[in-house]
Amino acid sequence: MLRVRPLTLALSALLALSACDEPKPRGPGAGNTVVELGRLIKRTVRQQLAGTPPPPVWAQPLMGKSPDQVFTARAVCQGNVDQVTGRFPGRPPGVAILGWGWDPVAGQRVARVVLVDASSRIVAAGEGGLSRPDVPAAVATIPDAATGWVVNLPQTHGPVDAYGLLADGRTACRLGRLEF
Repeated sequence: MLRVRPLTLALSALLALSACDEPKPRGPGAGNTVVELGRLIKRTVRQQLAGTPPPPVWAQPLMGKSPDQVFTARAVCQGNVDQVTGRFPGRPPGVAILGWGWDPVAGQRVARVVLVDASSRIVAAGEGGLSRPDVPAAVATIPDAATGWVVNLPQTHGPVDAYGLLADGRTACRLGRLEF
């Protein structure tokens, strides 16, 4: 069901701005505030109605498989599944999950992550490289601040386990679990 409230509020704001604002200069180099605000509202509504983005292209063949079918070796990494950072109310509904990962043997951040659901199937994937200055601040042996990752999960609840994929493409390491 479509949410009317954000659209109604946005349109009310647009009307208020266009009715009460002083006229703006027109011509080359002068922006049209009402038009720009209208574009912003359309983009915001599209984002609110959008469903969960699809997994990265590299991960599409992994979807629905068990980690044991895909990964031939296991390793130990440092990492965590921190929190749900966003929601996708459209179709399919879902959430964005944030975490971090570090491969201590290779001395590098985890570049790819998959999420596994309660039935032990890979249901989502994402990429690392996000800035997480809190990680090296808390763990002195990690020098890289870009250890963060985000995964868009087409589910609205559950427990999920996160696994980092190491550089060889066949080895996975468990990063943590999130129940939400």
